[in-house]
Amino acid sequence: MKRAGHVALIVLVETAWVLQRRYRASREEIDRVIETLLRIQRLRIADADIVWSALRLFRSSGADFADCLIARANLAAGCEHTATFDAKAGRIAGMKLLA
Repeated sequence: MKRAGHVALIVLVETAWVLQRRYRASREEIDRVIETLLRIQRLRIADADIVWSALRLFRSSGADFADCLIARANLAAGCEHTATFDAKAGRIAGMKLLA
């Protein structure tokens, strides 16, 4: 029996970035790719529950997927908030804009 593949969180961040920057994928396309990866049974996504939470935030905000994943991973780690210099990211729940 073949073992499941492992996908690290940074791979998902890089996937979203390449889709957006190189292939000019829409937010909906990025959403669909990340969700598809989460649903493939032969893959084990690191911290899948955090990725699902980040994907929901990505869908409901204007923030980049990476910012959503950072915010949700830090929240899961017990952080009260995540500091950022990114104005768009600073508007999502769990992040505070440093100015």
